[in-house]
Amino acid sequence: MAWSSFVDIVNRIIQTLENDTDLQNFSQTTWGKPLGVRKAVKRREELTHEDLPIVMITAPSQESEYSTGRVLYRTYTLHFYCGFLQNDRTLAQDEIVKFEEQIEQALLKDTELGGLGVVITPGDSVNDEGFFRPVYFMVKQIKVFVERSI
Repeated sequence: MAWSSFVDIVNRIIQTLENDTDLQNFSQTTWGKPLGVRKAVKRREELTHEDLPIVMITAPSQESEYSTGRVLYRTYTLHFYCGFLQNDRTLAQDEIVKFEEQIEQALLKDTELGGLGVVITPGDSVNDEGFFRPVYFMVKQIKVFVERSI
């Protein structure tokens, strides 16, 4: 596999989500706005309703393993904090599920991120169950596997 900086990988994920026609059409049709995607360095950021819908990407952990064949295997766990505004809680229940499905679909269209030498796998998720309504958030784990010769 080709070597890629983790910064390049995250930037490619952002580009993938921003440029996915189905995901952006879903956002536009559902919330009347394009989906914003950005890096975040902590779990909480100050957001206004104007910032929504949004996907904020953090990289909270990585695991590394070295083989005797001078290969580094690294697994990054990314967290996608995905939020939107919806005044109707009944609609929000469906939208949070569809939002997650659209994000997964966008990522699964190119699991190798355009040849960056990685494999990307959607993982578990949890949502806030409407605790902050009319703003709804979920956290989606994404695993990024990188193999590097050293």
